[in-house]
Amino acid sequence: MERQTEDTAVVVGRAFASLRPPSTMDAAVSALREAIVRGDIAPGSRLVESALTESMGVSRNTIREVFRLLETERLIEHVTNRGVFVRRLTASDITDVYAVRLLIEVNALRRAGESSARARRATVYEMREAIEAGRTAIREQDKWGLGFADLNFHAAIAGLSESPRLIQFMAGLKTELRLAFAATNDVLDFQHPYVERNQQVYELFLAEDFDGAADELDRYLSEAKADLLDRLERARVTE
Repeated sequence: MERQTEDTAVVVGRAFASLRPPSTMDAAVSALREAIVRGDIAPGSRLVESALTESMGVSRNTIREVFRLLETERLIEHVTNRGVFVRRLTASDITDVYAVRLLIEVNALRRAGESSARARRATVYEMREAIEAGRTAIREQDKWGLGFADLNFHAAIAGLSESPRLIQFMAGLKTELRLAFAATNDVLDFQHPYVERNQQVYELFLAEDFDGAADELDRYLSEAKADLLDRLERARVTE
């Protein structure tokens, strides 16, 4: 456990150094968030305040505020009398996240005709960019680039709502999803098929078949949820 704590602190310390200089607080939050969602710190790992304070060269108060912020993002959790740990998403968590995605994304596509022409044009552009970025990531075997590309595709769909609150809410879901993806044994293998599924949704949307795009996304997200749950279960069995 002590070795894991030292390794965790070193990983975050390096990430923190590479992110300077925004504000110390912003850099510390970004460093720890990235280390968690990239899988550099495994779900269930304990985060020790003193070790992080030393490795990042920041005060204990800063680390406590970082913990508070990341707990609101549902990336870490405080366990009474035990400490602070990276969250390990449960099947219930995944089911809940995908239920929310279905409500938001499928509805956004189905009602796209009510969105402004400007919002639809922006979504077309962002979808296309995300698909191309995904294909590039596959060629380069860039698992994190592939994950980002997929989540950006779905953010483009949420953008149809033209609601800053909903878009911000979806950004929080993206962070939780990255945590889930990192817990699978092979992010590339999981994400790879969905680039072409994104292409199918894009083509339907481009043709202004909004109901068709919504139906395809509904099937796709339901299948992705089942796939992710299966992979997370297998990953836990092999731990």
